[in-house]
Order: sequence, then structure tokens, then C-alpha cells
Amino acid sequence: MNASNPTLRVAVDIGGTFTDLAAVDTATGKRWFAKASTTPDDPTRGIGHCLDRLAAPGASFELFVHGTTLVINACLEKDGARTALVTTEGFRDVLEIGRGNRTESFNYLFRRHEPFVTREFRLEARERMRADGTVAVPLDEQHLLTVLEAAKKKGAQAIAICFLHAYRNPEHERRAAEIASKYSDWFVTASHELSREYREYERTSTAVLNAFVGPKVSRYLGTLEALLARRGFRGRFFLMESNGGVADAPTVKRLPVLLMESGPVGGIAGSMKLGERIERRNLLTFDMGGTTAKAALVQDGAVSFDSLYYVGGFEHGYPLQTSVVDVVEVGAGGGSIAWIDELGSLHIGPKSAGAHPGPAAYGLGNEQPTVTDANIQLGRLDPSRFLGGEMMIDASLSRRALEKLGAKLGYDARQMAAGIIQIANVTMSGALRRVSIERGKDPRDFTLVAYGGNGPLHAAELAEELGISTLLVPRMPAHFSAFGMLLADARYDASQTWTTELPDSGERVEGLAAALGVLQEGLANSVSAHLGPQAWLRFENYAEMRYRGQDQTVKVRLGEDLSPAALRRAYDATYLERYGHVSPIRVQIVSLRVSCQAPLGAKHDLAEDAAPGAARASTSREVWSAKAGRFLRFEVHEREGMKPGAALAGPCLIDDHATTTNVPEGWSARLLPAGLIELTRDA
Repeated sequence: MNASNPTLRVAVDIGGTFTDLAAVDTATGKRWFAKASTTPDDPTRGIGHCLDRLAAPGASFELFVHGTTLVINACLEKDGARTALVTTEGFRDVLEIGRGNRTESFNYLFRRHEPFVTREFRLEARERMRADGTVAVPLDEQHLLTVLEAAKKKGAQAIAICFLHAYRNPEHERRAAEIASKYSDWFVTASHELSREYREYERTSTAVLNAFVGPKVSRYLGTLEALLARRGFRGRFFLMESNGGVADAPTVKRLPVLLMESGPVGGIAGSMKLGERIERRNLLTFDMGGTTAKAALVQDGAVSFDSLYYVGGFEHGYPLQTSVVDVVEVGAGGGSIAWIDELGSLHIGPKSAGAHPGPAAYGLGNEQPTVTDANIQLGRLDPSRFLGGEMMIDASLSRRALEKLGAKLGYDARQMAAGIIQIANVTMSGALRRVSIERGKDPRDFTLVAYGGNGPLHAAELAEELGISTLLVPRMPAHFSAFGMLLADARYDASQTWTTELPDSGERVEGLAAALGVLQEGLANSVSAHLGPQAWLRFENYAEMRYRGQDQTVKVRLGEDLSPAALRRAYDATYLERYGHVSPIRVQIVSLRVSCQAPLGAKHDLAEDAAPGAARASTSREVWSAKAGRFLRFEVHEREGMKPGAALAGPCLIDDHATTTNVPEGWSARLLPAGLIELTRDA
């Protein structure tokens, strides 16, 4: 690796249990992978451990990409800055009133969540815009200074500004943000920087969330940049966004909520590129790590996005009005703790043993069994090969923890372990159902892509539950999320409330093409400002549409034909797939969305041609079969010893560096020329 001509691309993904590194030399195609325990007190220490194992000078890095759960964790734990909200006079309580709905209609104990900004920190400014963007009341700048002084005396560390109808005309917000930035050194967010759409509550919540996490993210990125600088890094630094692309560090420091689901989307981006390579465009992605399991759906080569995301879930969550990949996450990872409630029912997660103390087998003080402990007890994981033999674990500690919990129900360690695996599988299959069946998609029409440290171990059982007949396991699946980040394009999104009703006839919708053109031009200018001139940009256009009289919208991808008839056909097809019926009612466009994607230079192929591995003798051991409900003799093969095209009949296990692929009875596995393991269910 030549420091004077950097060619190394490095990605680091921080999970709840492990921090993963993937690197590729674009000149030679050589790859490196590393894994270290996550260090929650200072995540950069875990990154440093991975970089130590890479043993390459930072000056040789041409690109560094990072994915993190810092933002989502800060919001869920409410561990952020003391934030003040400055809003239009008379609207300080929008954040608390919300939609005024009861999200759990039949829960008599239901309580509305506490807002991130308490009432004493919600301050009012004298100004008013009309719905058409004209000024009703000019911004009173002298009064605003009084408001800011009050916020400063209260100890505010961040300021969120959200004025009424600023999505239509943000001039008052711009001026207020300028004044606030000069008044103190606090973090300032104006809502129009994140959203140019109507819905005051959602837009206010988005601005507040951004201000709340802003100082913490800025400090973290500053620490990470200092770490990289000490190692000689002078290349480009990007972060994985929730929308499936990457953004430059200055943008993320200003708009940190773009990282809300940064952690899970790297593997989804990698799966999309993998699907392009092997010409499989309909995929269900399944990522099971140490803390959670995540599922997403890719149809016709495109992943589904939510334009309104709820931090913490719809029932008790906080709305975020930005593009987020439609990913369902459940608390069922390898480190998820098994526990028994007061009624004697067994549960898995969402609490996780994390990196420290970790599963009971780690011997670091945890005496509660986890999913990993259950897999060890059932023979599905080999303790001597955990993380390729780099980490020593004690199977007897797993057994002891399982026996202790099982005694409460009258079960021995093996029975307890089998029950834990069964419940974990039910929980994870539910996540796959939610992104497929509950979205109007038939999972049998999709190929399941399994990755993460535990994904390949459980995936075939989940596929059988859903009727899926084909499963793919990429090379180095435990590092796949990190490696997928190296394949992601830079992505910038823009949206604008733009309302009209589709005419019954005609060749075009008046003003639609021009409105999309304005959004595209703004994004192109933004990309040039952050990344420099680009030779190639790809735009994707969407419209939020609804039947007249409805409140909620359906997102429709727009093609080149923007005629009313084409738009109506696209809307009806999307609505029919989602809800199973259509209506003759007139259709309205409510908002427009545009995505701009720019490649970050040449990228090495995600797949890697499989070479015949050195022949290695297989072994066998007793392994619990969830399908048979008893222990069976499983052949155990080494992935590095598999020959391309040769089939392995189940039941068997395929050991990889940091994970194991489970091939149940009734399934077979073969190594594809592209270096992937393909599992197929017998007819």
C-alpha cells in the first residue's frame, strides 16, 4: 500500500456487540476484514482496535466510510443536548399535542410519550407566514433576541427553529437561524434544512431531534476525525445515511438525523449491488448480529423507503420527516437475553448482553443465557472456532446459565436451549413478514440474503417458515454490512409539498416537470458543492399521492411518462399491491421527492470469483435440528474447502471465519462461481 498514492477503501460498522472493518485495495482487489468488541463508553476505541488489526497507515486510505448507531441510541435513551424550541407565537404546544390521536385504542393504560423539549424550553417568536408563503407578520428580530436570551439563561445547548408554513417560505427561519448562530455557540437547526413539507408536528419533531443529537454527533465525529488524522488519514470521509447512501462529514455534522438508521443499511446497500451482479433483483435481506435482527425488502433492484419514520415505533415514537430505508428491527440477536416473566412465559430480548459482559460463555460475569449460549449448547456453534478461534469461550458456562433458567420451568439445558431458538426464530420470522406480507409482497417471490454474525445460522429455518426456496450467503457474512458500505453511492434527497389534482385528460400535469426540475437542479448544485463536479448523476423521482379526501399518502415512483393517465396507472398499481383494491375517486399529488446519487469513483466488485479451495476433510457432530425436533448427526464442512458447483446435502453445517451456515435436512448448499453460498430447498 502506497501512502503517496492511496488506493485503500475502508469501512467500519459499529454494532451493539462487535465493531466490523472491511477494506479493499482498488488497485489490486485484495481485501481485509477485522472484528473487535464494541466499546460503548468510547466507540472510537473499538474502531482503533480494528485499524490496529488492519495494520495499514492512514495515509494509504483513499476513502473511509462509517456506519453507527450513535444517533438512534441517543434518541431512544434520551441522551442528548438540552434543547430549546423557538416557534411561531401561539404554536409552542404543537410538539406535545402531536396528532391528537390515540395510537393504542384499546390500551386503557396508554400514555402519550414525553416530548424531547419540555414546555419551559418551548419559546415563541413574533412572526407569521401564510399558507401561500406570503408574510402575515414580519419577524420581530428584537423580540427574538429576548427569546434567545431566555433560552440561554435556561441553559439551552441547542436551538431548534420551526416556524409555521416555513416549508413554503423559509425566509423567517433562515434569518432567525442566522441571528441564533451569532448569539451563542450552541447548535442551531432550522426545520427547512431538513424538510420542505407540510405537517407542522412532524416537521417540528424532525427539527427538535436534529438539534437534540447535534452536539453529541459533532463531538463524536471530531474525536473520530482526530483518531484518523493521528494515523495519517487525509482522504475522503463519508458516513452511511438512513436512505441507503453516504454523505460527507460536513453535511452530517449539520444534519445528524440523516444517520438515524445508519447501522443497518450498509448490508442492504451491499445486497442491492450483489443482486445486480448475479441478476437477482427481488431480495429479502436478513441481518442478525449480536444485539438485533433486521429485515428489509428489495424489489426490482430498489429498496423501499419511508418518508415518515417513527423513532421508537409508531405507537410511542417520535416522527422524523426524512427518507429512511424501510427496515424492521427486532431485539433478537446472538446476545439477546432469555428471561421468564411473572406468568412463567419465556421471552427473548430485547435486552442484550452486548459486548460486555456478553453471552454467559464469554466468562465475563453474565449468568443469564443468550441466543448464542443456546446455539452453543445445541451444537450449532463450535466453541473452539468462535470468531475463527480468535476468541476463547467456555461451553460449560452456557450450560450452567441454561440449567439455572430452565430449573424455573422444569427443563434441562438442552430443552431450554431448544425453546430459546424456537422463540427467537418466531420473533425474527415476524420481522420478515412485516417487510413482505404486511406490505402486500409474497415472500416466496424473493431470494433471502443472510448475513451478520448469526444470520446464516438461522436463515434457512426462517426461509422454510415463509415458504422461501432460495437463500444466499455472501462471502465473509459477518462483515457484510461493513463491506456493503464500500459499494454505496453518495446520496442526497430533497422534497417539497406540491399539491394538485390529477386532471382527467391531457398530456401533462401543469407544472409537475418544472417542479421536479427545480428539485433536481438544487440537488445537483448541492452535490457539486460537497463533492466537486460530477460526470454522472442519477435521479429518482417520487410523488406522494392519495385519493381525494384521504389524509395519508402512498409513495409512487415516477417514470419518464408524466401524463395524468400514466400517473394514475402507477398510483393504482401501487395502491392495489399495498391494500388489495382501488377506487374511482380522483387522485391528488401532495408532495414531490427527488433522490440524487453520485458514485464515489471506481469500486471493486462485491462478489469474488470462487477458486477451488484446498480439500479439507469434513467432520461430524451431534446438532439439534429445529425441523426434526431432535439431535441429528450433521456433517461439518469448511467454507474455504468447498469446490464451486459441488452440492452439499443437508443436514450439515458450513463453518466460516466468524459465522456458521446451517443447512437443515431437506436443503442443499453449493458454492456459486460468484463466491456465494446458495442454499436451495429440495422440491
